[in-house]
Amino acid sequence: MARGRDMSICASRVNPCQRFRETAMKYIVSWTLPPASYNAAVARFLETGGAPPQGVEMLGRWHGMNGQGFAITESSDAKAMFLFQAQWADVIAIVVTPCVEDADAGAVLATLGKR
Repeated sequence: MARGRDMSICASRVNPCQRFRETAMKYIVSWTLPPASYNAAVARFLETGGAPPQGVEMLGRWHGMNGQGFAITESSDAKAMFLFQAQWADVIAIVVTPCVEDADAGAVLATLGKR
């Protein structure tokens, strides 16, 4: 027995990591296009269309006129999301943030009580 835990109960439960892989999460993907890599980023975007890899669904993408933009993606595969950001990291400053919708945020916040 490890640290007083009954390890026999683990065998009867669903692996929490497996459960996570089957649950799609939404992500906010935001970026800034540095002037030094502008031409390379534009060429890559025109060549690839900025399509995400398999396992990542693009729900929407918006480009600001200031060299910044963001997309909302959905995936149940964290490695696919990592690949998506890694494919662009050499030409844009990119941030990937897991997110929840209002209903889920409200449900969590309701459990906090008054502060």
